[in-house]
Amino acid sequence: MSEINIKPRNSYWWVLPLLLSIAWLTVGVGLGFFAHPPASCTGTFSCLTLDGWGTYLSGAFAPLAFIWLVLSVRIQSAELKAQQQELQESRKVMKEQADFIGTQTRILEDQEKARERDRKVSEFQDCLSALYGVIRVRLFSSAFLIGVTSSGGDGEFNLAGGQPPPTRDECISAFMRSLGNIAGRGMREPIRIKPEFIGSVEEALTVARAAVDIAELTGGLPRYEASRLGLEQLISDLERILQTTAELVGGRKV
Repeated sequence: MSEINIKPRNSYWWVLPLLLSIAWLTVGVGLGFFAHPPASCTGTFSCLTLDGWGTYLSGAFAPLAFIWLVLSVRIQSAELKAQQQELQESRKVMKEQADFIGTQTRILEDQEKARERDRKVSEFQDCLSALYGVIRVRLFSSAFLIGVTSSGGDGEFNLAGGQPPPTRDECISAFMRSLGNIAGRGMREPIRIKPEFIGSVEEALTVARAAVDIAELTGGLPRYEASRLGLEQLISDLERILQTTAELVGGRKV
């Protein structure tokens, strides 16, 4: 931001009119002394009547009044010009201050948006970690599903078997792929969830939905990760199995 930089006014503006006034009075007095008086008078000023004094004084001071009038007009003009310059500089400074405040406001807004985005990204990662925990600990290696076997009876089975992959993303992706390929496990519909695992599946569905909601709101990397891990497909499959389970439980088939 710039600062107002006005040159200081001259404090000695009165010197010139004062000198002119002194010079003119000196000339006037000199003319009075050296003017040729009438023969009946011994001096110039002593012979002046009231009319003569009035004429003399008006002639002496009228130019002084004119000099001071002209100088006062010029002084007022200079003062007005200085005030206009100060006003322009003040407006310029106010505009720069407004621009600076606007810039600072935008910076603060951008910082707040960045903090909010970081918070959302952190929440998204927390959802993925929670989903990973539910899948790895409770579902991946557990026989939590019931389906129809090739012989026509009901049988329990798990999706992948064995130990879950070591990393979070691999575990979620493998679980999603296995859930979408139940027929490859030799089981047929209707597929339902064992009662003791319904809560775990509902929890996995809840955190998966939360992760997708945050990804859609935030965009960028969270949205890419949600798409790469197939979270929407995982949500669709879990909803379908939970719906089937609810219908079969309502029909008393467990």
